[in-house]
Amino acid sequence: MPPHRILVVDDDPVIRETVETGLKRAGFEVYAIADGRTASSIVVERNIDVAVVDIVMPEISGLDLIRELRKFQDVGIVVLSGQDASADRIVGLEVGADDYVTKPFDVREVVARVRSVLRRAAQFEVAEELGADEDCYDFLGWSLIPEAHRLIDPGGGDVELNAAELKLLEFLIMRAPQTVSPGEFVAYAKEKGVGVAKATMVTVIKRLRKKLGDDSKRPLFIRNVREEGYLFVAKVTRATRRI
Repeated sequence: MPPHRILVVDDDPVIRETVETGLKRAGFEVYAIADGRTASSIVVERNIDVAVVDIVMPEISGLDLIRELRKFQDVGIVVLSGQDASADRIVGLEVGADDYVTKPFDVREVVARVRSVLRRAAQFEVAEELGADEDCYDFLGWSLIPEAHRLIDPGGGDVELNAAELKLLEFLIMRAPQTVSPGEFVAYAKEKGVGVAKATMVTVIKRLRKKLGDDSKRPLFIRNVREEGYLFVAKVTRATRRI
């Protein structure tokens, strides 16, 4: 089987060479360039599997490049971000990146992220051949597939949810941008065959937040709405995949 082809786009020669060397040592075929002006043509001509893209570049911004590359549905995208703020990483994921690495980084993490993106792509290819159509909700790098009882984190790993956590996350996403009250969730869960009491919703919310890595004071996913309930605030994209 031929090696996977990786494109590295970074204007910093030291970082570019470091990432290129690390990926080559891992067995990948690597193409490295200093700016994004020729990235699209290389993706097409070289049949690139994953593009590793720096966010801050002088000729064309990494975000604009990600938007351009996202036109090619088959290419995975890993962001190299020099920004520590979570908002900057989230924007990269929202415009189409599959994963991100924050500078400074260990090149082994870049290799691991690239492999994770390739692994997820392979899983979806197999699913398309063998599986059934299932609704999937994508948000900030995460994917929820309710019928398959799967929550997939941005690294491609499965996060275990119990029945109450799964139904709560599903209902919050389905109801957004409306709030969900404890009574509404209890009724929905009962309809789906899951017994939950109003008093336990707070506990389920806490467990779900912990598994999502969410902060109740600065929520990226679930926000408290005083005297009303809870609101799912992340942007969600709904798709149908074969699982």
